[in-house]
Amino acid sequence: MYNARTMRQLRKTFRELKEEYTKLTWFAIAVLIVSVVPDWQGRLEYWSAAIRWALPHLASGWGRTALMIFGLALIWLDHRRVLARHGKAHPRSLEGRCLKVRDGMQTFLDSLGEQQKGFLDGETETQYIVRAATERGRRWNLLGHYYELNCAAEVSRLFHEFGLRGVQEDNLETDNHRKKEEEYKIIIEALARLSRTPDAKNII
Repeated sequence: MYNARTMRQLRKTFRELKEEYTKLTWFAIAVLIVSVVPDWQGRLEYWSAAIRWALPHLASGWGRTALMIFGLALIWLDHRRVLARHGKAHPRSLEGRCLKVRDGMQTFLDSLGEQQKGFLDGETETQYIVRAATERGRRWNLLGHYYELNCAAEVSRLFHEFGLRGVQEDNLETDNHRKKEEEYKIIIEALARLSRTPDAKNII
């Protein structure tokens, strides 16, 4: 019983470590292990015959020191990445996915700028109506195309994933293809609300 419980705890710890650290750190640890083992030079004699310069130098005292520094630097860099991520949403969590779509929609909406209002110099009322309608139609088309290409599938998936957890956000489901700023803002606010729910911490 004790051994089984210990093994379960070790497996859980290993999974958590895999989530936190990337392959970069595991590679760095491997480099450190190789550089610390004192008799590894003998194992590299075969390869040093083929590679005349690199391996003999790496097998020397300064070479081992350089490898240790290299490995420690990789671990330090990866650890900084992990520390920087603490306090932020995990990118694979429901929260992280909601915020990614929300931020993308907001950035695109902001990139369009404010719609021109009022008459231009020398513009007649008819010219103003034609220009405003053309600009508004173009703007709605851009909003619709961006949404369908970059957001629609993920928003639909998030809607259903939260729904399976009993969290219903009907503002994510409309039939007008989100061509207006108002609908963008409704979806952005809905994604922000979902990101704050307890279920949003789940990693999918």
